[in-house]
Amino acid sequence: MDTVLKTTPVGSAQRARWRVVVIACLAFWLSSSLLMDFILMPSLYTAGMLASADFVPAGYSLFWWFNRVEVMCGALVLTGIWILRSYQDVLHRKGLAPVLMAILLLTIALLYMYVLAPSMSALSLDLNLFEPITRSTAQLAAMVHLQISYLGVEFLKLLVTGTLLGLCWHDRV
Repeated sequence: MDTVLKTTPVGSAQRARWRVVVIACLAFWLSSSLLMDFILMPSLYTAGMLASADFVPAGYSLFWWFNRVEVMCGALVLTGIWILRSYQDVLHRKGLAPVLMAILLLTIALLYMYVLAPSMSALSLDLNLFEPITRSTAQLAAMVHLQISYLGVEFLKLLVTGTLLGLCWHDRV
């Protein structure tokens, strides 16, 4: 028996599915980051939660989960972008920019998970339960440096995520 080949290009259905997956993942990642940055954290700050002794474990737990979701989103976006760009296009540098943006997003998520969040939590942790909390000026300066680094990287992540989302939405990936 002969099989009849379809007239549609091979993989067009998979391409459409992967485009939807990448757009949904980028939209979820961007919206959840904006929610965390502009609603959740400012609300906790104005409620006085940041001054509470219980904030360090609660904050680390919150960021522990969120950072893992970000890594999963970054891996899914990179996989989807790699699939949407043919291997030959990437090798010939025609589709290199979206792939590099996806790699940057995954790198930022890994940086949050393995460097910035543990470092900020370690600086805030009080290991001696019997003495009042005292912070040295070196600890405070290091915390301010880490928070500025986090905000800078967060701004870069939001910019790249929005750019990549726009490229995917207009089917330029």
